[in-house]
Amino acid sequence: YTIWMPNLGPSTELLNSDKGWGDFKNAYRKELLSSDSIDAKNDINRNRGQKFTLKLIKEISKKNTITLMCHCATDAEQCHLRVLEKVFKHFYRI
Repeated sequence: YTIWMPNLGPSTELLNSDKGWGDFKNAYRKELLSSDSIDAKNDINRNRGQKFTLKLIKEISKKNTITLMCHCATDAEQCHLRVLEKVFKHFYRI
């Protein structure tokens, strides 16, 4: 990878939850689009700034190819990247 943006991953609290996939997707999407700081829920990555990062990626995508990666299997349906892809397409038109 060229740039690693761990702040787009789910919070530690969400990752450690026992939520089913449907509830996980909704909670992760809410985290990404929240105006509130979720630093209190995340002891790994502080100062997350997801909204800023999403807008930054939108601007970068106007001139460069954006590739999203995760440690999950490429074809994994239950991966936070599936949610992130939909957020980009719906809210940021990427």
